Amino acid sequence: MASNKSSPRKASIDLAAFQHLPKYLTEGDWSPVSYLFLMVVTAGIIYNTNDALLTIPSFTPTTDIDEGDGWWRFLFFLYGISIIAYMVKSMGIWPMFSFTMMSWSLFTIRYFFSALHHCDFGVPYFFVISEALRFPALVCNSITVTVWWFILVPAIYTFIRFSDHKDKAHRSSMFLKWNFSPMLLNVHLLNLPLCALDHWLHPRSLQLFDLWVALVIAVGYVVFYLFVMDPLGLHFYHVILSPRPHYCFIPYILTLSLFPLFQYGWNSILPSEGN
Repeated sequence: MASNKSSPRKASIDLAAFQHLPKYLTEGDWSPVSYLFLMVVTAGIIYNTNDALLTIPSFTPTTDIDEGDGWWRFLFFLYGISIIAYMVKSMGIWPMFSFTMMSWSLFTIRYFFSALHHCDFGVPYFFVISEALRFPALVCNSITVTVWWFILVPAIYTFIRFSDHKDKAHRSSMFLKWNFSPMLLNVHLLNLPLCALDHWLHPRSLQLFDLWVALVIAVGYVVFYLFVMDPLGLHFYHVILSPRPHYCFIPYILTLSLFPLFQYGWNSILPSEGN
């Protein structure tokens, strides 16, 4: 019970950064455009399911399995789990609802199955799971880093600085201190090179199937965010994902466009043997 007493207080400190968003983003009815957009995207994913499944890569396990590769991947998995455990213990369960921690969890889970494969356990099933999570982990962590640093941090800082609060200078300073804390730097910056390392060392070209899986996960998260987190007042990403403005389709389209763009980007920088 002791943890329940401290968690709300700690959570309120970290959630304070998101309480300075304009009310038109966090209060009121949803725009019909948001419902329409969700229906169109979901229908598009369903319609393209067969084409996506036709492009499933040949998940043939490599014959040169190296236990050394398995053990360092398992250490990365343990590091990922330790970050999750520490965050839940210190802040409560609410950070696990964020896209950031979903992205962190994706590459952590992938390292687990990749480690099992390289240690020659459960081949080919663990290998297939690891490969299916390859691009979802890559793109979600790429989006986490780029959107956080180039959109959310400037936007939240600006909202705080131009808010009506008398202590806005202190609040903006506290936000920056929180943003550059070791935990936040782990999940908003270090996550990308950690995730990319496995892909870089054992590359393969990303296919339509990879994009389809990533979009299924992303749209599933958006549905959870809007229909579960929004009513609870957890407005982590309402700068981008708020369903209330009629122009919501613009940031929605821009966000979705990042998925094929990152797929193209990761394919273009593959080592020559991975192309």
